[in-house]
Amino acid sequence: MNNATQFWGIAAGTGSDATCGAFSSTTAATCNGNGIIDDADILESLRFWQHLANAGMIEGSYPGTNVAGVINSQPSKISNNFWYVYSRKFTPGGPMLFGDPGVYFDVDYGNYMRIAALNANTFTIPEDVYHIDMKFDDGKPGSGSIITIGNRFLNSCTTTSSSYVYTADYLMAGTTTCGLIFRQAF
Repeated sequence: MNNATQFWGIAAGTGSDATCGAFSSTTAATCNGNGIIDDADILESLRFWQHLANAGMIEGSYPGTNVAGVINSQPSKISNNFWYVYSRKFTPGGPMLFGDPGVYFDVDYGNYMRIAALNANTFTIPEDVYHIDMKFDDGKPGSGSIITIGNRFLNSCTTTSSSYVYTADYLMAGTTTCGLIFRQAF
C-alpha cells in the first residue's frame, strides 16, 4: 500500500525508507509500500499484515518488522506454520529479482503466498506437500500453481538439486524442510 502513512501515520523516518522499515510499530503507525511485496527497505512482506489489520480486514496487531517472539503474519492450519506473502519475478535466462536462485525453481512466481514455519524443524515434510500439490495441482514440485521450496539447493524436498528440472518429483522419503508456495496467488 503505497499511501499507508496517509491513513495511519508514519512509524519512523520518511515512511518510505529503511529507517521506517526497521521500526517496530506498537500503534497503527506504519510505512508506505512500493507496489512490489519485497523486503528491500521496508519489509513489505510483514507490513502487508499490518496494513490489513489496520484496515480492519483481519484481526490482530502486527508490528510490521521482525521482532523476536512476536508473530508477524497470519497462522496457517498447519501447526506452527504461518502465511508469508512476496513477489518474486524471474525471466528464464535472466536474473532473478529479489531472491536466491539456489533456493527457488527458476520460474516466474509473481505475487505468491507461502506457508512458512517459525523454525526449520516445523516445516511440512515432502510427502505432505506432495499430497496437497497432487490434490490441487499437478503433483510436481517445479511446475504448476503450487511449487515447493526446499533447502538451499532444493534437494531436501525434491529428487533434483537443479532449479531447472521442472519435471522433478518430491523426495517422498525426505523428512526435512519442504515448504509450499502458491504461485500467482493475487
